[in-house]
Amino acid sequence: KSSLFYTKELKPPYSMGSNYRFQGFIYNPNGADPSPTPTPSGNATIKYIQGTLNQRYNTGLVCDGYYGNLTKRALIKGLQHELNIQFGARISEDGIFGSATKNACRIVSKGARGNITWLIQAKLYCIGYSTNGIDGIYGNGTQEAVRRFQANNGLIRDGICGKNTFEKLFK
Repeated sequence: KSSLFYTKELKPPYSMGSNYRFQGFIYNPNGADPSPTPTPSGNATIKYIQGTLNQRYNTGLVCDGYYGNLTKRALIKGLQHELNIQFGARISEDGIFGSATKNACRIVSKGARGNITWLIQAKLYCIGYSTNGIDGIYGNGTQEAVRRFQANNGLIRDGICGKNTFEKLFK
């Protein structure tokens, strides 16, 4: 609370819940706030995902390269939109993964192509699973990323994105 001390709020991944520990305060002997430090630029691939979600689904995301609740909801809205367009699901595009969305999900597996596969790849990437590209093609990389995700989440490790995998992935 003195002008000799200042703190800086850090954005993910350097915030609460991360593996980084608070080390202490920064002391400025001149008593003035320092010049602002540059904000981390975020992840370029997540920026690409956010931009594509804006373009395809008009989500209005800030393309900051950070995966948070707004990007999570935008991915769900994209999935809901695709289920409505491709399969006539008639579900609300509200960004909430509920039972209606789960019931509307189809089985997606190796060889699939398109926007739903792209959304699966984007979500996997955002939560730390590499699919060897986000291109809308469900190939070996996506299949293996789904297997790893399934193994880490108590699901049958078959590499197929079915209703239960969709639910764990998007909920």
